[in-house]
Amino acid sequence: MYEVTEHITKALAAKKINYEVSEAWEDGAPDRVKLAFSINRSTRLTMTLLLHDGRNVVCLRVFDLLQTQDVDETKVFRALNAMNARWNYARFYRDASDASVTAALDAAFCDSDIVDGCLRMARLLAHICEKAQPQLKKELRGRASRS
Repeated sequence: MYEVTEHITKALAAKKINYEVSEAWEDGAPDRVKLAFSINRSTRLTMTLLLHDGRNVVCLRVFDLLQTQDVDETKVFRALNAMNARWNYARFYRDASDASVTAALDAAFCDSDIVDGCLRMARLLAHICEKAQPQLKKELRGRASRS
């Protein structure tokens, strides 16, 4: 486990935040820390923190934010472009392997604030997903009905 992963997981444990760690499986690969968030009464999301050795960069991902298999690809890309124009910090993209939408946020920190900064960014991405997911669903429904 990388040093940065140890620092972050110790902070999560101290704050009694549940997490799951998958250590890097090869050189250059990131450690993965998974966190579960409830973004509203009916929706939970799993956020993955990708942590690299010797770098103070944290890549946060919410995979499978929304499934889009039954929606025309052009409509999906228009809706994702609208979301990307609306949200400054996060980026939304479609995973071609399973037609799901992923929310992404990448941040760099100095040594002294990587743990707190990482937790702030995780909360920010959870908040953005809470707001963006219904907007994205509405955008896809609206575009589907206008076609």
